[in-house]
Amino acid sequence: MAKTLFGALIVDMRNKLGGHVLSKNRGGSFIRRKVSPAQPRTSYQRVVRALVTQFSRAWSGVLGDAERSAWTAFAAGHPTTDQFGQTVQLTGEQMYVRLNTVIVFHGGTAIDDPPPDLSVAAITDFTPSATETGPTFLLDTVLPATILADERYVVWATAGMSVGRNSLDSFYRYVGTFATLTTGDLDIETAYLAKFGSINAGTKVGVGIRIVNVATGAASPLVNKIITVGA
Repeated sequence: MAKTLFGALIVDMRNKLGGHVLSKNRGGSFIRRKVSPAQPRTSYQRVVRALVTQFSRAWSGVLGDAERSAWTAFAAGHPTTDQFGQTVQLTGEQMYVRLNTVIVFHGGTAIDDPPPDLSVAAITDFTPSATETGPTFLLDTVLPATILADERYVVWATAGMSVGRNSLDSFYRYVGTFATLTTGDLDIETAYLAKFGSINAGTKVGVGIRIVNVATGAASPLVNKIITVGA
């Protein structure tokens, strides 16, 4: 079902409606035909799907009543937001599955009890740079030189795209999870080239970075930048 944000008139609508998909890019809102992708999807999607299934089963098959009650209370005290910035109240099961999927995917150990909180460092800005030899993403000085022991940088990116393409939203792919920085730079060249192969000067590349905590499952908002690859 499509999500709709109502104002004096409908001001935004997202997701599926019948055989169509409603979305938005810098040119405004648009509707396109829904095309079901071939299965299987990306390796990232397959792993995440398996983890969601695993923890959905663990909710009733592993956790006890007291643990489920604790997750329900935790979810009630930690509302999240949707793509419109509206408050969304998750169930205890949804919160348990969401946090544990993040934790395990990024190398942590699953938790049966809710974390003490969902605090995590946030990306406020970064300065990306990419040439034909590979990308390096330089983090602005407003960010800490190092992150906490349980925190990881998670990077998404696109392959080199035509500079005439306006929206890259559907082309982002998971590149990797990184635990440390070297001399203040987050260098993902090896991981990027393994994912996409070489990139050419004059193409457009999108990159997004967030921080996740592998002890709690907390994740900061994704910050995206689009750059043109240099020679």
